[in-house]
Amino acid sequence: MKIGVPAETLSGETRVAATPETVKKFAAKNEVRVQAGAGGGSSIPDKDFQAAGAKIVDSAAEAWDVDIVLKVRAPEDHPGLGVHEAELLPEGATLISFIWPAQNPELMEKLAARKATGNAGVTRKPHPAKDIRHGIHCGCVIEAVQRARRAAPRRASARAAGRP
Repeated sequence: MKIGVPAETLSGETRVAATPETVKKFAAKNEVRVQAGAGGGSSIPDKDFQAAGAKIVDSAAEAWDVDIVLKVRAPEDHPGLGVHEAELLPEGATLISFIWPAQNPELMEKLAARKATGNAGVTRKPHPAKDIRHGIHCGCVIEAVQRARRAAPRRASARAAGRP
């Protein structure tokens, strides 16, 4: 399974959806792609992600071309690519992000058109001893990825049988 961590595009956003700690856990059984510079706002250099087992990719498109995308903010228009980030998500992929479904009906339609599975984000309180300055609590993200991995075979069999 491929997991991607694209850089956040909103001006002033300093968080990143993964830390080297989470990347190390994911990379044990998966290919992890982190967009170059994604951790810069959180003072996490690319070399730390690479040392944890991530492949550093130059483009947002490469970070999005995966089975599971980890992102802090909801997908939005990508300023450098001129497309909405939801359009970069492969059909049938999983997005783990703060997508706020009730506030983003247009986004939900775009994700549905991609047959994407969305996880509306982490709702647990972060543990003060964990990397909270980097955004998402590591353990909750790992649980969300594990749920997505368990659901992937069921979605693939349903698609093969012609069911949505």
